[in-house]
Amino acid sequence: DTPALAGAELQRKVQDIVSAAQGRLISTQLLPEVKDEQPARVRVRTQIQGSADTLLQVLYGLEEARPFLFVEQVSVRSSARAEQPQPEGRARAVRRPAINEAGELTVRLDIFGFALPERGA
Repeated sequence: DTPALAGAELQRKVQDIVSAAQGRLISTQLLPEVKDEQPARVRVRTQIQGSADTLLQVLYGLEEARPFLFVEQVSVRSSARAEQPQPEGRARAVRRPAINEAGELTVRLDIFGFALPERGA
C-alpha cells in the first residue's frame, strides 16, 4: 500500500533469498525514494557474506523473484589474502587480518522493484 510497506516486504524477500542460499545477511537498508517517479521504485542496499556459489544462488534467486527485482549495483570484495613472508630482523610487527581460508566474499547489492498501485481499488 505504501513505499515503506513495499520496502519492508522487499527486505524480507531479500533476507529469504540470502538464507536459502546459505549466506549471511550483514545489513540491509531501505534507500530513499525518488520523488515524482512513476511507477515508484523501492530500493534497498544489502550486504551479505558467503561463497561464490552463495553469490550465484542469490543472483538466481533475485532473477526468479516475482514481482520482478532488479540489481542496480554490485560490489564484491574477497576477504582472502595472500600469505606474505615475515620480515627479517627486528622489523616492526605488522597487524594483518586473519586469512580467510573459506574464500568468503563480502557482497553489496543495490536492489530495486516497483511499487505498483493495486488494480481495481
